[in-house]
Amino acid sequence: MCEMCRFFAQPLNIIDYFFAFMAAIDFACKRVPIEEIIKCSFALNKTDYLVFKTLMSAKVEIPIQDIQDSIGKDRTTIQRSIKNLLSKELIHRRQINLDSGGYMFYYCVKKKEEIKKQIYTNFENWQGKVLHELNNW
Repeated sequence: MCEMCRFFAQPLNIIDYFFAFMAAIDFACKRVPIEEIIKCSFALNKTDYLVFKTLMSAKVEIPIQDIQDSIGKDRTTIQRSIKNLLSKELIHRRQINLDSGGYMFYYCVKKKEEIKKQIYTNFENWQGKVLHELNNW
């Protein structure tokens, strides 16, 4: 049985399948990297994904400056990606008030299990649409 057939045969295990066992999935004639599955599932562009990946690898909350240093993009571009990731509820933002006045925002990614559940739900919706189209074909 091919990987994709096993993939569809075990929908209850798909969350673990995505993150624990596969870096990519073979589907018919095309190999789909997990990066593309995540990007597609949340409609992320390349920069959004780079910011997301940077936050995933961070062990603590980090400010935009650290993200900027890590991926080499300008602050405005990173802020746009942060806004998109916040709107999709993939990351959290915390405000720290500075003693000298003003504030700084620190960012972290949501728990991985929550993100996996979101991907699973998105995949189930997509799978339902594919099955519907196949039945009507």
